Amino acid sequence: MKPYVIIWKKPGIRLSRVNAIHFVWEKNIMPEARIVAVCSSAKRGVPKKRIYSGLLKAGYGLVGDAHGGRGDKEVSILLSQFLTPVIRKLGTEPKPGSFAENLLVWGLDEKSLAAGSVLRVGEAVIVVETVGKNPSEKHTYSFQGFSLLAEKGLFCRIIKSGWIKDGDHITIIQETINKGLQ
Repeated sequence: MKPYVIIWKKPGIRLSRVNAIHFVWEKNIMPEARIVAVCSSAKRGVPKKRIYSGLLKAGYGLVGDAHGGRGDKEVSILLSQFLTPVIRKLGTEPKPGSFAENLLVWGLDEKSLAAGSVLRVGEAVIVVETVGKNPSEKHTYSFQGFSLLAEKGLFCRIIKSGWIKDGDHITIIQETINKGLQ
């Protein structure tokens, strides 16, 4: 399932799927959060490719992804609203996985998320371990000079295995006391 939304085109604004999704999300027309794209790569330090579905395995990560089995950052999430400034600056829409994210997601409010937030993603359940990466950590990938995942990405641990696919719902099961991306 590909979550496309058709809206009118405003003069001077390039119509894209991401812009349409942001318009709909900001207007609360479709408030349910969803996976836009599931992405994976066999190598580290390169953009990921869209795979449309995958298995999130507890204690491992996204099966088939190079980051699987490497600690508490088992799966990475990029919120699609962070793409808007990049799209405006570059004049083009990056493909899903361009920022090395496993999941590109729309409809989640970053103010409701922090370390400790628990999310149901498709059949899986994950917990946010960190928001962004420690600035002292080496960042191995950027897309045309933008490191969105390192700055604003959600790095999560899988606590219940399950299958995920493009279009799956995402629900916040438990919010933390300290709300908001830090």
